[in-house]
Formats: sequence, C-alpha cells, structure tokens
Amino acid sequence: MKFLHKRITEETCDLTGYSREELIGEIAFKILFDEVSQPVVQSKKDLRLQGIKDTYEVELLRKDQKKIWIRIKGSPVYDDQGNVAGTL
Repeated sequence: MKFLHKRITEETCDLTGYSREELIGEIAFKILFDEVSQPVVQSKKDLRLQGIKDTYEVELLRKDQKKIWIRIKGSPVYDDQGNVAGTL
C-alpha cells in the first residue's frame, strides 16, 4: 500500500522520522519494516483480507535506522456488497 498525502499525519512523520514529501507515493511495507517484521505484517494483512481484524505489535524501522515497537490495529474494509475490498 502506498502512502497517500491525506493519510500522512504529523504524528506519522514524528514517529517514522520521514517528512510528508519523503513518504508520499512510497510503499510503507518496504521502507518501514525490515526482513523480520515484513512477514508478520504480511500475514496480518492476509488475515484482514479474510475478514479478520486484530491488534498486534511489531518493530518499525525509522529513517534513522532505529527500531521501535509499535502497535497496529488492523481491520478489513468492505465494499457495498459486503466483500473485503482492502485493509485499514
């Protein structure tokens, strides 16, 4: 999933160490998670695409390469027909 301008908050920039301009159009998965955290994030995304919501903790890789633990609360997003259309 690529960062969109409207979804990049000041808090996101403070947390990650990246500016809005650096994040716009980037794929969050690739720049914020290392090879250990990526499989965890992907497996949780797969669950959301099956309609399962949950909360989990994972390490995030900041711009300065410092790792910090974050809590992610993920939910499926449904279309008008009740089908899973994405994740939040």
